[in-house]
Amino acid sequence: MSRNNKLSEIRRSRVLDYGPGSIIDFTIDTTGSGSVSVVSAGLEYWNLSTNTEFAFDKQTIHEDRLKKKLQVQGFRLPPINGDSEWKFKNDSEAHRTLWGFRFPRYLICPNCRTLKWYTQWENLKYGDPQKICSSCSEEERKKGRTNKIFVVPSRFVVACKNGHLSDFPWFYWVHGKYEDGECKYVFNKNIFKLLQTGKDMGLSGLILKCMNCGKDRPMEGIFSEKSSLHALKCTGQMPWIKQSDGIKDFIEKCDLHVDIRQRGAGDLYKPLHMSSLTIPPFDDKSLKLINDLGLNVSDLVQPNITDSDRVAIIRISSKKLGKELNEKELKEINEKVIEFDKFLKQEKSLHWEEYQRFTKEHEITSVFKNYSRDLDKFEIRTQKIPKNLSKYLTKLVKVVRLRETRALVGFTRIVDAVDYKTPAKNNETGKDYKIGLLEQKKSKWYPAIEVKGEGIFISLNEKRLEEWSKNKHLVKRAENINKKFKSNLNKEVEDLANISPRYLLIHTLSHALITELAKVCGYSEASMRERLYISDKKKEKMSGILIYTSSSDSEGTLGGLSRQANPERFEKIFINAIRGKYNCSQDPHCIMGIKSASEEYNEAACHSCLLLPETSCEKFNRFLDRATIRGDIENNFTSYFDF
Repeated sequence: MSRNNKLSEIRRSRVLDYGPGSIIDFTIDTTGSGSVSVVSAGLEYWNLSTNTEFAFDKQTIHEDRLKKKLQVQGFRLPPINGDSEWKFKNDSEAHRTLWGFRFPRYLICPNCRTLKWYTQWENLKYGDPQKICSSCSEEERKKGRTNKIFVVPSRFVVACKNGHLSDFPWFYWVHGKYEDGECKYVFNKNIFKLLQTGKDMGLSGLILKCMNCGKDRPMEGIFSEKSSLHALKCTGQMPWIKQSDGIKDFIEKCDLHVDIRQRGAGDLYKPLHMSSLTIPPFDDKSLKLINDLGLNVSDLVQPNITDSDRVAIIRISSKKLGKELNEKELKEINEKVIEFDKFLKQEKSLHWEEYQRFTKEHEITSVFKNYSRDLDKFEIRTQKIPKNLSKYLTKLVKVVRLRETRALVGFTRIVDAVDYKTPAKNNETGKDYKIGLLEQKKSKWYPAIEVKGEGIFISLNEKRLEEWSKNKHLVKRAENINKKFKSNLNKEVEDLANISPRYLLIHTLSHALITELAKVCGYSEASMRERLYISDKKKEKMSGILIYTSSSDSEGTLGGLSRQANPERFEKIFINAIRGKYNCSQDPHCIMGIKSASEEYNEAACHSCLLLPETSCEKFNRFLDRATIRGDIENNFTSYFDF
């Protein structure tokens, strides 16, 4: 779209859910008639004038642990008009806005039902993204009415499991081929009518008619796997990424068949996020200053950089920001950089460092000599474990404040991914599906947001857990899921934990607690998230759950959730959460593990008892088993809990 076609506003916190490659609908006209649909542009179009090295850029996020994990230089906040305090060459309003390209590009007049390419319609006025049907608008004028007839985006699009996206093949559907006698397909020139006939409001009542030759065909059957559309090969189009001319879609080779979807289908865009918590000592004020200066710790500790060189770089960078640091401050920052670099080089997972902070604060903070904590980012208070829960839990923590950096690292269409870098396997070909591209050429940064929140952390009794997990029937249930899951992978996933009884119990308990907490804390299930700390590794053994809520504003820190960590409250919530999952409305089918194909990685779990909104679950509602907290129906094993 032209940079003059300003659409509307979108909340910054929502940009990661509507990242590059997603379809966004905007309503421009107050009557709801002037709707415009766009596909969010690739990262090449984000803040075109910004300094790509992140120096002095206020829209930059530095989260060192997450940078190390993803092997990038940093993270960028979604651009906001007028947000940048720093001006660069050729800076303009357009450089600080999110871009989108019109999609789908076939538009339909709701009055005369004409369907054609967007350039064939008339503009309302220059700089306005809305299109009108001039003939219908003229008819309205002749009747003495002043309203315009706006055209709207077509309902259907074509996608594939490799993340590609294109317009619905209207010509092919009505003709069955791209040449039909004298009627031939001409790019962006063919005109159709999508007529609604009779009283049938379904697809059978929609008739697609070619205005060139008069041939027509009902839309019924477009979603059927037996349809001729499903024999079409994907064109590999990516309309959110443009070729060097800035007009044509970027295309990559694809050998998959297409899938037909409605424009607003939920599975048309599944964002992949990676996140980390800002925890001590990673919120040290000296390290924060390094980030504010636009510097990276990794860049300051190169073999060819001496202490004096490092101090000089910090001094020069600080002067550019108008800060005068004395020799003592420079020395302290230099020591912190070296100290922090040594800490980052330790082979520790993101979750392990956080788990240690929740359970054994001294083991992390003792590494740093004079670490200064910034309580506006992270504050926790250890609570006394209620007597009735003492044999099950070893830690109960009220998380008063936390800050999470959440990055968008890719997306999938139609299918789920195992994690941010491991796509699902195509069982027909044995190959992996692809993670959708955010841009044509991979940059050194990812889009991200910082969110504030609160929560509750618990850790389970390791000794009791070990003994309970040895039951052979439990082990077999977990192994069945583990084998099934890993058989659908083409490679070993480094960070993927084995699905063990420990895993099933902790994940199931997390879902049960979220359901119960939603009844009393003031937040809905969809507003809460889980962060699982599960590992069987000897050096990184974990059995913890963080349930938290996070928001880009104060809504995430109102105290409604963390307040429930008070011992007397939490005891009641915890017991009710367990007892509430003893039965399910779908029993006995649910507890017997009779499930659909979409729930193949669960045992006793369904939408009536354990499944949550997918925004709340780390694992896409997989690896759940209600029998771990109530015992199985054959009494082969008991619950981890006695009440």
